[in-house]
Amino acid sequence: MGDRYFISKRHTKAGDFRASGAKLFDFKLQAPEPILDKAKALFERFKAPFLSIDLGEDASGKLYLFEYQASHFWINAIVRGRGYYRQVHGEWQFTQSQPAFERYLAEGLDHCLSI
Repeated sequence: MGDRYFISKRHTKAGDFRASGAKLFDFKLQAPEPILDKAKALFERFKAPFLSIDLGEDASGKLYLFEYQASHFWINAIVRGRGYYRQVHGEWQFTQSQPAFERYLAEGLDHCLSI
């Protein structure tokens, strides 16, 4: 949303390849920088005020875009997460915050209209 990046990881249940419906989420990822870099590159390419993406990772760490939504999307990473990331001077910085979805939505629109 704008220059804020919210991240979560969906896990699968044992023996099931589907992540949807498993309700197994992780909001604290170790070393999320490659994921954030990929998300930023995709966000800039789409030129949208908001972008929700699902990435998959293979055993070598290569990331793949599975799906994206730009107008209606899942907001659990925003409202259930602990905060967001911003890139400041080329470095990803995490900011802990209370969920403020409506404010983030408005600021994301403002950010898009300002660039």
